Amino acid sequence: MAERHELGDLTLAVSTEPEGVLVQWLGRSTAQNPETVVGPYLNTAMARAMSLRVPLVHDFTQLAFFNSSTISALLRHFQIGRA
Repeated sequence: MAERHELGDLTLAVSTEPEGVLVQWLGRSTAQNPETVVGPYLNTAMARAMSLRVPLVHDFTQLAFFNSSTISALLRHFQIGRA
């Protein structure tokens, strides 16, 4: 069962699947500072994946749009996860 986080035009659906912790991005990510909007949910998903020792998987196939600020926030998130 996925946790659904409604964040304006963006929804993050986070679930634990056999292949890992899955974050599905749905809708549009247009926030000027998306780190403050999606950061807490991404950090929680990363912590869950680390505690279960499974991959963290992001699915963008149902994301209609995301701005460059979202890309920057994701890159910072990925760098933290790698460390």
